Amino acid sequence: MKKNVIFLIIVIVFFSAIIGVISAITNKNKNKTDKIEIVATLFPQYDFAKQVGGDRVNVTLLLPPGTESHAYEPTPKDMVTINNSNLFIYTGKEMEPWSEEIVNGMKDKVKVLDLSSTVSLINSEEFEEEHENEDAEHEHHHEEHDEEHHHEYD
Repeated sequence: MKKNVIFLIIVIVFFSAIIGVISAITNKNKNKTDKIEIVATLFPQYDFAKQVGGDRVNVTLLLPPGTESHAYEPTPKDMVTINNSNLFIYTGKEMEPWSEEIVNGMKDKVKVLDLSSTVSLINSEEFEEEHENEDAEHEHHHEEHDEEHHHEYD
């Protein structure tokens, strides 16, 4: 139950952040007939932006489905696409470590929305310590997941 409430809060925060940024960009571009160009790194961000922006936005999904976001390497075409957009939505440097260099080198005209700045990140070691007493099946699954990638935050 607690996980469902936390998930709902995170979804609402993401949704609100996307609405706020799209509204700000829309107000700036009121006299223009062009659509707002948005680049989102992951599908949930892409879908939220597309649903919120409707026919006023063109949303590009940067990472192909099934791509490991931690290890992704953007192509030169990806960097051009991001720099030609009005808004770049990403999950933060912990989830997408490659994004920090792109954000630091971006043009001023591109708004950046780091969704990790709207939530408290969970330290994976602290999380594991808090949940040591989970049942054996859950623990086994958790250990398998840990073998896939090692990051301080997730």
